[in-house]
Amino acid sequence: MQNKTPIFIVLTGPSGVGKTTIAEILLQRINNSTRLITTTTRQKRPTEVDGIDYDFVTTKEFLKMKSNGEFFEYALVYSQYYGSRKTNLENLQKKYSIIFSVVDVEGAKTIRKKISNSITIFISPDSVNELNSRLLKRSCRSPEELKNRIKKAAYEISTAQEFDIIIKNPEGRLDETINTVVEQIQKRT
Repeated sequence: MQNKTPIFIVLTGPSGVGKTTIAEILLQRINNSTRLITTTTRQKRPTEVDGIDYDFVTTKEFLKMKSNGEFFEYALVYSQYYGSRKTNLENLQKKYSIIFSVVDVEGAKTIRKKISNSITIFISPDSVNELNSRLLKRSCRSPEELKNRIKKAAYEISTAQEFDIIIKNPEGRLDETINTVVEQIQKRT
């Protein structure tokens, strides 16, 4: 059983910057760590597994959970709901010393206010053009959705200074990014 209060590490940044990939690798490299799984109403992608990547629910189910006070943070992002459930966090806090969360910028701001022992890490692209290229490579998106994501990414990048740590994730240099994240976590834990 866990005696020390676990550290809550929030990875945030614009869509397509590599937050989830970074979290997956960190879980393999950092002992006694886990990831808080987000509940969402968005459609499951072909490579995703329910309960591992996200808890996928219907909008009706999500809104019921929300009205029952089950989330400690939630947001509407690109017309889909995302939220972090209180009971999931409480269960993980009993077992792990480091808990990762991968959320959008607004979710990260909320978590930072609500969880005093959180460390917020903003993952930044090397450039907006690089991020645009990454978003274009992702699954088929309508031109309108792509435009909205690029516009939102510009806003999110402008908020980076609000977070504890900013780390660039340049294309093709993921190992360097991971090493930098690990170094920053070690400095603060």
